[in-house]
Amino acid sequence: SGSGVNGRTRLARAAAVTTSPWLLILLIVSYSRPSRKPREKEVQLPKGMMLQKEDGRGHCTYEAAARAVRAATGQRIAVSALRKIVATDAESNPAKWEPLHDGTSHDGKEVAFEDYVGHIAAEGHGGILELSIIAERFQIQFLILSDEEGVPAIRIQPTKQAATTHILWFTIDNDVGHYDSLAPVEGDTQLGLLL
Repeated sequence: SGSGVNGRTRLARAAAVTTSPWLLILLIVSYSRPSRKPREKEVQLPKGMMLQKEDGRGHCTYEAAARAVRAATGQRIAVSALRKIVATDAESNPAKWEPLHDGTSHDGKEVAFEDYVGHIAAEGHGGILELSIIAERFQIQFLILSDEEGVPAIRIQPTKQAATTHILWFTIDNDVGHYDSLAPVEGDTQLGLLL
């Protein structure tokens, strides 16, 4: 699953990192989300958007990112290959990517950046750091939305003009974060307001 134990805290901490000179991460405050606590309630997706479910077995971030890469480049990329790309880039460029590491592992334990990077290619979780590397590598803008209480909307932009925008839907179940993809459906959407 996406952000691991205490997903809301990890996403909020990662969103607070907005000053990286290599990548721009913006909090989007103009998108209003209805507050929702019980999981049984209807999910409040933005108008005109449909949910594209990603597998919930620890690879959802990479599955959504692989969908984004395919949409942007036409290239099909396996989750394992995408993980290797991210791990290699993080390991090769620690000065660039370490500022986006919040100091914790996906289970909420303190971990040094070097140790965290050592697990990217093998472990099932991913989040802001990993999406930032993918955004930069493939020139994709990610917009992360949620109707979870206390979770801000986040935009991850590469340093160059993005070829495409991929919208992710972030949810939390049993304090574990999960990413799905959102896609516009025909008709009027809120997409223009969000981008």
